[in-house]
Amino acid sequence: MLLRISAVLLLCSVRPPAQDLTKYRVALKVSADEDLTKVVTSALAASFRGIGDTSLVDSNPQYIVRVTGIQTRARRGSKLRVILAYSFTTVYENDLAPLFDPKELPPQAARNVADLVRTLEQYRGGGVVTARLNGIGHACAGIVGVFNSVVLDEGRKAVREVSRTHGAIGK
Repeated sequence: MLLRISAVLLLCSVRPPAQDLTKYRVALKVSADEDLTKVVTSALAASFRGIGDTSLVDSNPQYIVRVTGIQTRARRGSKLRVILAYSFTTVYENDLAPLFDPKELPPQAARNVADLVRTLEQYRGGGVVTARLNGIGHACAGIVGVFNSVVLDEGRKAVREVSRTHGAIGK
């Protein structure tokens, strides 16, 4: 049931006309010191380029990939290591907004619902990885791989199911 609801929300999303409707919109939110933020963002973006049905966006995402990174030294040595904590969320702002007609609600209730819907996200998974400084690209590729298999594959399956069901109804 949740899979079908997700598919319907995915298919019914309100999207700006300039966006490619065949791609999942993903926003990257990286928190770290300035240098590490640049390196991690670049590595994540490079990994996402390998997934043809995604588009990295700054606004109106369907999904958010958050990564927080810190540099630390190994216990018995001077080698720097990087720790990356990551999480994935689904954003429902533009998917749910059309379900609430502000004309049917008192003005304050309409504002409250709009504020609530704007902040609604569903946690989809997360984890922590460590890497050497020269292994950040590999670590980020792993994070994107997990996102692709855990989050996007579920969305792809839901879209296929809805398409198959819709095709069966039309026959």
